[in-house]
Amino acid sequence: MPRMTVAMTAAACLFVSALPLTAGAADASSQQVDIVGRGATLLRSDQYEAMRGEYLMSDGSRVWIEGGRTRPAVVIDDREPVLLVGAGVNRFSSVDGRMQLQFHAHDNGSIDGLTLTEGGTMKVSRR
Repeated sequence: MPRMTVAMTAAACLFVSALPLTAGAADASSQQVDIVGRGATLLRSDQYEAMRGEYLMSDGSRVWIEGGRTRPAVVIDDREPVLLVGAGVNRFSSVDGRMQLQFHAHDNGSIDGLTLTEGGTMKVSRR
């Protein structure tokens, strides 16, 4: 009989100790943020200098590339800055993946415009 009591007590302890974890997991899932797994962006100074500045988009909006070599950001009109991460050659994305930027770069490193896609809408600019 003592064996059975010990076994039941151990099982009860495991069950009770798991309850807060289960309850907490339900709350945590509603607070999760979907972050695309990309590393930090580090641009050479000449790359950053070529892409930073103001762009007039095809819909009349204005886009600024600012931030810095390690934390480039995009500002659209009067909106808050959105941090960018590298997504390929001359391509960047917002951390949440909802915005993509493709810079129109030449072999000599100069950039004469960009294509910005957000929410299924594509805007193009020329400098």
